[in-house]
Amino acid sequence: DWTYWNKKNRSAFAEVEHRLDNDWKLRLNTTWLRGDKDMLGGSVYTDENSAYHLNIGRYTYQHTQKSVDTYASGPFSLLGATHELVVGASWRRDETNDGPGGPGIGSDVIIDPQHFEPSAYPKPAIDNNWSRTGHEEQSSTYATVRFNLRDDLRLILGSRLDWYEYEQLTHSGEYSFGDDYKATREFTPYAGAIYELNNTYSVYASWTRIFKPQAAQSTSGSLLDPITGTNYEAGIKGEYFGGALNASAAVFQLVQ
Repeated sequence: DWTYWNKKNRSAFAEVEHRLDNDWKLRLNTTWLRGDKDMLGGSVYTDENSAYHLNIGRYTYQHTQKSVDTYASGPFSLLGATHELVVGASWRRDETNDGPGGPGIGSDVIIDPQHFEPSAYPKPAIDNNWSRTGHEEQSSTYATVRFNLRDDLRLILGSRLDWYEYEQLTHSGEYSFGDDYKATREFTPYAGAIYELNNTYSVYASWTRIFKPQAAQSTSGSLLDPITGTNYEAGIKGEYFGGALNASAAVFQLVQ
């Protein structure tokens, strides 16, 4: 009855859009998120002899995220047809400032899960020997062009450049360990096509490259490499009753 899990999330956002006379528009989105958590509780783990241990700890977490995305979009003429262009940039930063916290003093005891009595374990004093700080930052520029090759055929080409940085440092007792990773001008292309069979059905196909950094660690404690790969997709879409009913079917292959 002395355990607790208190969490509070706050967020604020703003969106501004400016429309120009030539059907172009400029848009700016910005978001601020803050999450705070304070918890005291227990977890169970097994040792090499398959004995069950009750481990009690108190930890505080504070995560903050700031992001900005801005882009311009509008039509342009080329070879007697009107096409659409989107050009933009984005920035996101996640900050971690966790702690103090740590395990309960003398709280790591062997238990029998089938005959567990929570009231048998008094609230322990906490050894506040744990803390963690770090940040994750990603900046990107991107562009997408939608070419109207014919009335029934569209070609979509896009690309994205990413700058990514990750750093984290953890203190636990007399030990400190950390990890960091950085990527510069990581290129991610995209290509797709849409063909309208008639007023009801259209078919499409697309291909893109995958680049997704990750903060997970290997068993040795080193940071895992970013997830990379390719994604292929093809499908058909249908629109019925003037758009009141939509249906789609797709096949895709994801290799990462």
